[in-house]
Amino acid sequence: MRFVTPALFAAAAVYIGWYNAQHTDRALVLPFLDSLSPGLAGNMAGQGALTVQIFAGLAIVFTVREVVRALRSRGADDAS
Repeated sequence: MRFVTPALFAAAAVYIGWYNAQHTDRALVLPFLDSLSPGLAGNMAGQGALTVQIFAGLAIVFTVREVVRALRSRGADDAS
């Protein structure tokens, strides 16, 4: 159950990337990306790519966090 969150974020990144590649007239994006990056205002393809990068980055961060937790709990079990 540890790696469910990273897997969900990775799956979301893959799905959003696939969806945005299949549809040229619309894109799945996170809200307010044009506020965070004013250069992307009106650029749905750029916002879609940034959305995929954000989800992929979160998947990587959560994976690293869970690997560290697993290694720490493994080390604590070995010390006992």
